[in-house]
Amino acid sequence: MTLLVDAKVNAILDLHVTTTRKHDSQIAPSLIKRNPEDIRYFPTP
Repeated sequence: MTLLVDAKVNAILDLHVTTTRKHDSQIAPSLIKRNPEDIRYFPTP
């Protein structure tokens, strides 16, 4: 899993997860479920 973080405001700006790595597929869902109201999705054009 790769995170792009804004350290000044302590915010995750981008998250990249690969399903081929077991730990990524386990961590990402728990990260999203922990604060679902704070998740914003911006689709790529």
